[in-house]
Amino acid sequence: MWGEPYGHGCWIDSIADIFRSFRDAWPEEAFFYDGQTPAQRSNSFIANLYPTPQTLVDSYRNFFETLFAAPAKQAGIARWGIKDVRCSAD
Repeated sequence: MWGEPYGHGCWIDSIADIFRSFRDAWPEEAFFYDGQTPAQRSNSFIANLYPTPQTLVDSYRNFFETLFAAPAKQAGIARWGIKDVRCSAD
């Protein structure tokens, strides 16, 4: 168990902020990259092209696995968890 890692930085709370901003109308579906080749996108507006939400989720999962699972594995521990307690309404 990693107890309140870097707790005063509130970075676990702030990671969730991007997901809190998702709404029915945002981000727009047309902004997600869905595997088109550069030639297929050559006549498209690409200034707002985003990775998919699943890619975003996967990137955060990799963040946690790199920060916590890898050191736990290095220490010979197969299972790990995080305890993060904040005294606020959020």
